[in-house]
Amino acid sequence: MTPLSDSQWTKVVRPGSKVYLGGGAACPLVLKEAILRHAQEIGDITLIHEMPTGEPGWAASKLENILRVILPGPDDRPPRCGPHVEHIPCGRWQVADMLRQGMPGADVALISVSPPDAQGFCSMGPGIGAALAACDCASVIIAQINENIPRVPGQSYIHSSRINYFVEQSQPLANAAQNKPYPAIFRRMGDYAAQIIPDGCTIQAGLAPAVEATLDALGKHRHLGLHSAIMGDAHMRLILSGAVDNSQKMLDRGVSVVSWIFGSKELYQFAANNPHISIQPGEYVSHPETILRQQKFASINSATAVDTAGRVLVEPNSMERPGASEPDFMRNSAIGAEGLSIVVMPSTTGDGPLRRSRILSRIGFEGSPGAAYVGAHHIVTEYGMANIKAASLRERAMEIIEIAHPDYRAELLAQAREDGLLPSYYRLSPQRPNEEETTASRSAVLRDGKRYILRPLRPSDEQRLQAFFYTHDEETIQRRYGFAVTRMSQQRAFESACVDQTHDLALGLLDMEDSRPVVRAVARYYLDKKGKAAEMAIVVDQRCRRLGMARLLLEEMIAVAANRGLKRLWAQVDRDNIPMLKLFQQYPAALEHGDEPNTMRVVLELGEQTPESPHYSILQRVKDK
Repeated sequence: MTPLSDSQWTKVVRPGSKVYLGGGAACPLVLKEAILRHAQEIGDITLIHEMPTGEPGWAASKLENILRVILPGPDDRPPRCGPHVEHIPCGRWQVADMLRQGMPGADVALISVSPPDAQGFCSMGPGIGAALAACDCASVIIAQINENIPRVPGQSYIHSSRINYFVEQSQPLANAAQNKPYPAIFRRMGDYAAQIIPDGCTIQAGLAPAVEATLDALGKHRHLGLHSAIMGDAHMRLILSGAVDNSQKMLDRGVSVVSWIFGSKELYQFAANNPHISIQPGEYVSHPETILRQQKFASINSATAVDTAGRVLVEPNSMERPGASEPDFMRNSAIGAEGLSIVVMPSTTGDGPLRRSRILSRIGFEGSPGAAYVGAHHIVTEYGMANIKAASLRERAMEIIEIAHPDYRAELLAQAREDGLLPSYYRLSPQRPNEEETTASRSAVLRDGKRYILRPLRPSDEQRLQAFFYTHDEETIQRRYGFAVTRMSQQRAFESACVDQTHDLALGLLDMEDSRPVVRAVARYYLDKKGKAAEMAIVVDQRCRRLGMARLLLEEMIAVAANRGLKRLWAQVDRDNIPMLKLFQQYPAALEHGDEPNTMRVVLELGEQTPESPHYSILQRVKDK
C-alpha cells in the first residue's frame, strides 16, 4: 500500500476511467470528495456508486458535463438531480456481473476498510455489496483506512497487499437508527404480519417502518433464521430477543447472513467480531438461486401500491431509506418451496386533501421510472391481512378490498362489480366502530403445535365456510343446524360470513399451514332483542377436536360479550355432547333443561370470574388493551 496525496489523484486515475464507489454506512467520504474535486481535471469519469447514502455531491448540476454517475440496483436517484445521474434498475445480485462483464465495468475501486490485522487483512465492515467484484476487475484499488470500521465475519476481507493506494482518515459510520416509537398504525400492521409467519422460518426484511415493526412483533417466535440483503436495528433486536437462532436454515445454518448493515452505533458494535453474523456479497445473498434453495423462507417488504388483482408496485428505494424494499426477495420467495412473500404497507398515502388510497382497482403506469412490479402471497394493512396465494381474481378482489381504507372500499367494490369479478349478492360487512384502532386477529399455538389465527369472519370467507360445512358428518349437521342440510351454496355461505360484527359475532379459527387458510372452527353469538344476552354456538372440524379450539373460541366470545356489556351467554347443547358440557361447567355455567328432551340449556353469567379469561378481546380498541 502506498499513501495517496491529493496531488497524485490525476496521475492515479486516468481520463475515461470507470470508478466504483462503495456505499452504505461506511461510504469512503474522503475518497468520494477527492474524486469529485478532481473530476474536471481528470476528465470523462464514470462513477458507479452502489447503495448511495449521505450528501449526494455527485448529483450537482455543475458536474453535468464533467461526470457520468451510474446507480445500479433497486436504489433510486436523489430528487432534483441532472440527467448525468443514471439509474440502472436491477437486482443487487446482478451488480457484480455488470462490473465483471464491462457493463459498465470498473477500472478503479474506491473502498473503505479497517486497519490491517496481524495477518495483513482489512475488513470492509458493515457493507460489501459488489465491492469484492469491483476489486477483482479494477486495476487500481484505493482504500480509506478508517479505524471505526468494525471487523464483521464473512466475506468482507481484502488483504492489504491488494490495495494500491490508501488515505488514512477516521470518520463515523452513518447513523440510520429509528429513534422515534412507531406510530400505532405500524404496530398494528406488524402484529398482523407476524401472525402469518410460522416458527422456524428464515426471514428477509427491509428497512421500511412497517417492516421493522413486524420484526419487533416477532420477538416471541422461535427458531427463526435471518438471510437478508440489509440488516438494521430491528433485525438486531429480533436476534437479541432469542427468536433468531438460525438452527433450521437450509443454507448457512447457525449464522445470520446479510450483505449490508445500516443503523445505529450500537448495531455496528453488535456486529463487530460477532461469530453469529456473516457478511456476504450481494451476488450470493440476493441471487434467485440462493433464495430458491431456502425452505420456509418469508420475505417482508413494503410497497407503493397494490391493486385488487394482487399486482404490487415497488418504487426504487430513496436515499433517505436505502434497503426499504427488496424486489429480488419479493419475486423469488413467492415461488420458492414453502415460501411467503408478505407486503406490509399503510392503506393510504398523504394527508388531508392529498390523501389517496394505496389499494387501486388496477395498476397501470403508476410509479417512477425504474419501478418494479412483483407478486405477493399476503397483503397487510392496518385493517387486516389478505391472503391471495393461489387465489382467483374474485377471491383477490374480495380479500384486498376488505383491507382497504373504509373511505375507498365502495369505489373499489363498484369497479370490481363493473369488471364482473363479484357476484350480485356480494356486499361488505358494516364497518366496526374504531376499526382503524383495532388489531382484529391474533395467533395461537394449540396442542398439535400448529399456529392458528383467530379473527372475525369476513365476506371473503364464503368459500372457506363452504368447505368447512362439507367437513361435517350428519350428526354434526343435525346438532348445528337442527335439521338435515344436504348442501351449502356459495351464497348461503356468504350470508353466513357477512355478519354485522357490531351487533352479533362470528369468529373463525383458521389453519395457516396450507397454501390457502382453512377454517377449522367457527363460533357465533346472536344478540337477543333486549341486547343484554346472546345465544352462542361453537362448531369444530371433527378432525381437529381435542386441540383446545372450543376453549379458545369460547374465551374470546366471553371477552367480546363482556366488553360490550352483555350480561349472559347461553347455548343449547346435546346431553350426550359431554366434552362441550364439561367445558362450559369450568366457567362455571348453569345447566337447565333444554327446549328439546335431548338438550341442555347452558347459561353463563358474565359477571362471574372465568378461568384463564383474556384481559381483552380482538375487537377491543388497542389503546384499551
